[in-house]
Amino acid sequence: MFIKLSFVMMLCLFMGCASSVSSTKFYLLSALPATDQVKAMSDTAVEINVLALPQYLDRPQIVFRSNENRMKMAEFDQWGGNLRKNIMRTVSQNLMTLLHSPYITTIPQLPRLRTEFRVDIEIVQFERDAQQRVILNAHWSVSDKRVNPPKTITISNVLRSPPVLEQGNFDATVAAMSRLLEDLSHRIAANIQHRMKTP
Repeated sequence: MFIKLSFVMMLCLFMGCASSVSSTKFYLLSALPATDQVKAMSDTAVEINVLALPQYLDRPQIVFRSNENRMKMAEFDQWGGNLRKNIMRTVSQNLMTLLHSPYITTIPQLPRLRTEFRVDIEIVQFERDAQQRVILNAHWSVSDKRVNPPKTITISNVLRSPPVLEQGNFDATVAAMSRLLEDLSHRIAANIQHRMKTP
């Protein structure tokens, strides 16, 4: 009787664990869709050299704020991979689309291209706040490597989304995060395009 009861308890425990695993949702940031508009491809070569992320965001769980000073982790809503690499890949794909150039590379990547511009990004904050808005606080720089020494311009942006649809809606949260990265990518691309016109 004891053995049978133990077996039933172990089976229930296993089923509970399996249920928890199967209920976990995984998310990826999305890049701008490739345009169908026919445009001449550019040979502008850009390297994304550094993308720094706060330690509290460098984890599988999606992090959000319940108030200004308290962080929470969504145990069953997680990133489908390394968040830093996901952001770097998303920004890289965005710049390919915005600059109409296939020569956007991330570091480390071999073989290394001879690039004209270097982009460095430091993300200070990137999560949903207690008002259900996603905030992206980032410092970024573009270095013009066509001159020696390279001329660097550093800019800081604090970008905010409208409130997401409802509390706990991580589909809307991740979509808002992707849109803010799109906004940041537009700013970086505009800076590069402006400086390409400057001898």
